Amino acid sequence: ADIAACGPSGHDGLMVRLEQSTAARSLDPMATLEKLIIPNGPRAGGSSIKRRIEAITTVAAELDVATLASLLQNTDVVISADCIVQLDPNEISEEAAAESWGLDRIDQRRGLDDRYDNSGATGAGATVYVLDTGLRTSHVDFGSRAHPGWSAGCETGGESACGSSWVYQGVITGSSCTSGS
Repeated sequence: ADIAACGPSGHDGLMVRLEQSTAARSLDPMATLEKLIIPNGPRAGGSSIKRRIEAITTVAAELDVATLASLLQNTDVVISADCIVQLDPNEISEEAAAESWGLDRIDQRRGLDDRYDNSGATGAGATVYVLDTGLRTSHVDFGSRAHPGWSAGCETGGESACGSSWVYQGVITGSSCTSGS
């Protein structure tokens, strides 16, 4: 549980996730996880569960020292900091509100001067993060440029079976945007 990785906003307890292989063997994975955290039921000054995230067999919890020590030795769970994420304030000046990202009305068939000037920018070397219900990183339009990150619904490495957001693939890579490839 690397709490230091949370940065200046800090953390709000810990996230405890039951490994998928253990969850698959359990009739009630959430109950199994909760019993590891609170084996004898809630008690004053002990560990507590703040939120349950059943889709990924995870709980947000406050852990007492003894429970944390026990869980750190348990290979059936993964523990990470429940980091607090704070966005920068949404400050838009009058000048910034009129910015067009350097594009000449790309959303119009006829722009102001019938020109699109990218000033030589191609996007080469850019990193694009996609938040989506599924992105098939093995799609041919990506080549070897797409890499999976964290996945709420698919085991990391199994993304090919979890989505086909091929529209993004064409937009991001400038490729053919074909489905089923």
